[in-house]
Amino acid sequence: MANESAVQFEEIRKTLRTADHMVYITYPVLKENRLLAKVLEEIYSAIRKTIDLILNYEYEHKRIKVYSDPKINMSIFEQKCAPRYNFTADDIVRIKQIIDLFESHKSSPMEFSRQNKFVILTDDMRVDSLTIPGLKSMLTLAKDSAKKAETAMTTNHG
Repeated sequence: MANESAVQFEEIRKTLRTADHMVYITYPVLKENRLLAKVLEEIYSAIRKTIDLILNYEYEHKRIKVYSDPKINMSIFEQKCAPRYNFTADDIVRIKQIIDLFESHKSSPMEFSRQNKFVILTDDMRVDSLTIPGLKSMLTLAKDSAKKAETAMTTNHG
C-alpha cells in the first residue's frame, strides 16, 4: 500500500506542478485565457485524485464503505474523512466549488474569453468565470489538500 500511495502522491504532485507552471509561467507569457480552463482541469484532477486516494485508504483500513456514486462518496469524504485529515469546513466548501465549476465547464453550452477572464455560461444560464487570482487560490487549496492527505497517511499508518 505504501508504495502504491507514494506513486499516486507523485502523480498528484506532477499534476499540481503542471497547473502551477501554467498559472505562474505560461499564462503570463501567452495571455491566452483558454489556458485558464486547462488550469481548472489540472486542479480538479489533483483534488479528485486526492479525495479518491483518501477514500481508498480509509476503505482499505475498514473505516468506510466506498460506492459507485461519486456524490455518496463525496458525502462520506466530507462527514467521515475530512475531520481525520484536518480539512476545515471552508476547505470542503471550496473543494465542492471547484468540482461544481469543473462540471459547469464540462457541460457548458458556451464559453468565451473576455479581458483577463475565461467565462463559462452554464446550462441554467448562470455565468461563472475563471481568473488568475481565483485559480491561484484553488491551486493553493489543492496543494494543501494533497499535503494534508500525505501527512496523515504517512504519520498514522492506519
